[in-house]
Amino acid sequence: MRRDEFLEKLASLRMAPRGGGERYPHKPLLLLWLLGRMQQNGSSACTYEEAEKPVSQLLDDFGPPSSQRYRAAMPFFHLEPDLWELKGDEGAPLNNNRAALCRAHATGRLRPDVEDLLRKDPALIAESARLLIDLNFTPTYLDPICTDVGLDLEAAEEAAWQPRKLARPRRRPGFRSEVLRGWRNRCAMCGYDGVLVRDPAGLDAAHVLWHSQGGPDDADNGLALCALHHVLFDLGAIGLSPDLSVRVSPLYVARSEQGERLVYHLDGRPLYDPAPRHPTPSAHHVDWHSKQVFKSSA
Repeated sequence: MRRDEFLEKLASLRMAPRGGGERYPHKPLLLLWLLGRMQQNGSSACTYEEAEKPVSQLLDDFGPPSSQRYRAAMPFFHLEPDLWELKGDEGAPLNNNRAALCRAHATGRLRPDVEDLLRKDPALIAESARLLIDLNFTPTYLDPICTDVGLDLEAAEEAAWQPRKLARPRRRPGFRSEVLRGWRNRCAMCGYDGVLVRDPAGLDAAHVLWHSQGGPDDADNGLALCALHHVLFDLGAIGLSPDLSVRVSPLYVARSEQGERLVYHLDGRPLYDPAPRHPTPSAHHVDWHSKQVFKSSA
């Protein structure tokens, strides 16, 4: 398999249709975990039992809220066969049911030609990880996911390589400045309005419905947020209620008075008012974030 062919396959993973805006990061997270094994061990081979707990935990931490346990079974069974080899005991049926995978002593690994490609081109591991996160999450997720799966991108990128240009959703020029001006150059949640010389400092234009999930670069999909609250919003530690008041996840824990002041005190507070005629986040985008990102108690 060639490098560009492998990257194209990662970019075109088959997932359930997003008719209602649902996120399905199961396969990308399994692949990121497998890339971590490749970098650490030189092989991605694993049993289902080995993959079940860490991949299910990744889905709990970085996927949409769900009460389902053992969520690793679906991607372990359904990952594309041109990337993945799945085997079990002879005569034992394999399906996406956890019990069946355990009874069959299911094992999986990236195909030998894929593993060979990654061994010969270690920098491809880093490029693959960045691509999977770029297409399925937001940049906020890069460091925490790589840390959890044991990926060292800097070490992988020490090899000489040139990144290939793949089709990614295009960003609309001017979105950031439009959003920051529309929210009066201050964080819509806490009011932070720091400036360095003449430019806002530590202030971001956050997408409510993520760009990777089809979110538009429209004013009613943007919020001006300070760097801290942007990260917490992307991770689902904070969110918005239908009335556009801030809500804090019951799973968020502050260990200091400062952590409480910066986050807990936002709970129930309305957003700061935007400039006249600048739209607030649309109900559709807020609803998507509440269902697909915000960490509820479910």
